[in-house]
Amino acid sequence: KNDYGVMPVVIRNLSPSSDSLSPFTRKELGIRDGHLLLILQGGGINIDKGGEELIDAVDLTENVSLIIAGSGDVIPLLKEKVNRLGLSERIKFFPRMPWDELIRISMSADAGLCLEKDTNNNYRYSLPNKLFDYISAGIPVIAGNLPEIRKIVESYNCGLIIPAITPEEISKAIIELRDNHELRNRLKQNSANASLILNWENERKKVIVLYRSVIEKIIN
Repeated sequence: KNDYGVMPVVIRNLSPSSDSLSPFTRKELGIRDGHLLLILQGGGINIDKGGEELIDAVDLTENVSLIIAGSGDVIPLLKEKVNRLGLSERIKFFPRMPWDELIRISMSADAGLCLEKDTNNNYRYSLPNKLFDYISAGIPVIAGNLPEIRKIVESYNCGLIIPAITPEEISKAIIELRDNHELRNRLKQNSANASLILNWENERKKVIVLYRSVIEKIIN
């Protein structure tokens, strides 16, 4: 604005509506019944995004399973860690896949994880695609205390914010969702309600308005 005299317009990469999709069954995913099912997904599951701490948290916590779906530079290390800890029955890896399949897996979960660490500005002020995928899937979010992520989670009361990305803090949040069915159901409903607002069908309207204003200025 200071350089060009133009007010910037923020267009968020929100997820499309997933109303037409249905979740996979636990059997289809190879997940045992009776476990709280977590998901960590995305195309950038990299160093300093909490994957290592999450695996340690699952190791600390009973009756919990985890799906890690996607790709990233830390995936080989996470697989080695899972094998070393003997967690292969509780932690499953899925490769990158089309968005609708990924959302169907997310819809099957009880909560999704956003565990970026505050190590640089890119992470600190990020709004990860997976955050909006979890909301599109209508599941609660367990997230680290980064400002933009916290703003979404707290504004829509659709998840839990943990004070630090440590196995112990992640485990506490997991246990809270595992043992408090009323809380889990309330956060799930709030996430579903948020998905009616935070979707690409609504966000794209800002793009259309922006293009129209630019075209009008060119014509006039």
